[in-house]
Amino acid sequence: MKAGEKVKWRKSFKMLVTRTIPSEEYPIIARNMLNDGLLALLTSEGIQWYAGRYPVTKSCVREIWSLSRAQLSSFERWVYRSDPFMVMLEEE
Repeated sequence: MKAGEKVKWRKSFKMLVTRTIPSEEYPIIARNMLNDGLLALLTSEGIQWYAGRYPVTKSCVREIWSLSRAQLSSFERWVYRSDPFMVMLEEE
């Protein structure tokens, strides 16, 4: 993958309407994000996204990962419940 290239996490990007992401795919997406250097940390102000050590906006995450607002919102609700990024970092 080249710098700035969108991540292809689903089979087809030719749909006009985005589909709901099945919850079984959330851990796979989180692992791929972490492998790509993207991290979501829970803070007192909500979720803060980081690319390496640098904070990034939700809109940047949505653009690069080709997520709709609803998809990212749903994924973030799962992140609040499970805190998968910290769990994966502790496992390493």
